[in-house]
Amino acid sequence: MDEKERFDTNREAQHDAAAQRDRPSQRQANAIARFVGAALYDDVRRAERKRERRDGKAPSQEDNGTSSVA
Repeated sequence: MDEKERFDTNREAQHDAAAQRDRPSQRQANAIARFVGAALYDDVRRAERKRERRDGKAPSQEDNGTSSVA
């Protein structure tokens, strides 16, 4: 391997390492997606509950097993 090939190989390796460093890992991407999804879902549910209270309707029952009826 001559000096130019070594230089090119080193440059490619540095470029690849920089690209990997700038890109979030799949685990981080999944965690961010779960957080954003939960936040968006919570905002939607909060808006629905607010609308139900404003309109005087009984809150809808969720699938978590809680019920407002005793």
